[in-house]
Amino acid sequence: MLFRSETPQSVTVITRQRMDDQGMRSLDDVVQATPGLRMAAARPANSEYFSRGFPINNLMFDGLPTTYNADWVAAAAMAPYDRVEIVRGATGLMQGAGNPSAAINMVRKRPTREFRASVTASAGSWDNYRSELDVSGPLNANASVRGRFVGAYQDKDSFQDYAGRERGGFYGISEFDLTDNTTLTRGASDQ
Repeated sequence: MLFRSETPQSVTVITRQRMDDQGMRSLDDVVQATPGLRMAAARPANSEYFSRGFPINNLMFDGLPTTYNADWVAAAAMAPYDRVEIVRGATGLMQGAGNPSAAINMVRKRPTREFRASVTASAGSWDNYRSELDVSGPLNANASVRGRFVGAYQDKDSFQDYAGRERGGFYGISEFDLTDNTTLTRGASDQ
């Protein structure tokens, strides 16, 4: 008898640094750069992901499972995320019964105790324009209240009819240290 804990699994972590270095702007880009994962595009705006011959329908945000929806997942901008963790193999150890393909966990950026800000912009062929803002830091003198805001906007055309896209999104989060061991976190995002 083979138990789930004995089932072979492999883990890949795509870090923020790698996403920035390789220009990974969407979950499609991350999946294409991950060994053992395959992407099939049903339409220019929809993708399905596969691992070990099975579709991936285990998608998590900060370790919390959500329902996979190809209409918005593939277009998800990577700007709000610190890293993407992919576990290939039976995912029952992470969420319920699982399936034999994989689980994708997108871990969001958190506020920092020191001020940080970055602005990036890019332009490419087919009128592909993109800008991104990331601001984080303390909101009071002792840094017991911290905040972070991430905004991204992209407008691009394509050589294919109806494949051009305009998309934008924001992510805001604040953390409040209630005690030395208790932190209250509130956040919102829209893509």
